[in-house]
Amino acid sequence: MASRQLASLGLKFTKIYLVLLFGGLPVAMYFGVLNVKPLEINELGDFLAGAFGPLAIFWLVLGFFQQSKELQNSVDALNLQAKELAHSVEQQKEMVRVTRETLEHEREVLSLQAQAQKNRLQPKLDIKFGANSKTGTQYRYFARVNNIGHTVANFSIDFFFNARSFLHVNKELLRFEDTAEHRSNNNLEAITEPLTAIATFDDSEGDTFESEYQVTYLGSENDWPRYTLQRTRHEKRTQSNKP
Repeated sequence: MASRQLASLGLKFTKIYLVLLFGGLPVAMYFGVLNVKPLEINELGDFLAGAFGPLAIFWLVLGFFQQSKELQNSVDALNLQAKELAHSVEQQKEMVRVTRETLEHEREVLSLQAQAQKNRLQPKLDIKFGANSKTGTQYRYFARVNNIGHTVANFSIDFFFNARSFLHVNKELLRFEDTAEHRSNNNLEAITEPLTAIATFDDSEGDTFESEYQVTYLGSENDWPRYTLQRTRHEKRTQSNKP
């Protein structure tokens, strides 16, 4: 728009200048202000240069302003492109962030699904520990394990007293609703200190797990000691080499 205005201004000025130039020459000659005589070639050149010099200078200045305006328009266009590029970069960053969050969420979901599937492969053990016979103030202890969860292999559980295993229960396959039991042959006084029990088994995917339980003395009932078990640790010990 500005270029058209400058061009229009230049054309109007040129017309006015030419009208004044060619219309003023006869008037100047008539009043004797200008004396025209035959001119040599070089004199004609000087005359034309002097006559059209202001017009050329005007167009030169006009061109300067037009170039300045076009240069400013180019700078504005570059600034706009830079802003659009910066905005595009921000959008790309936002897309990358959203994509990363989506992938992390999907990874978490897959991890939770895998963990849930792994939990379904675990047994649910109902462990009983107590005394089954009594001689004076000494008792013989037993441990009974009932599985109400998934079938596992190579199941074993050890009960430790004075840092030694005194009860060991094992079964090659502990299926759903299977029971494994062992009774001690040693007579011991009533155990009132906390005991530790450690169970190990292989799930159907071949991974070996280990669980640790704390056996707590609850007191005696009719001269028979009573105990409760609480699992304190459950972790995978080895990972199978599945193809």
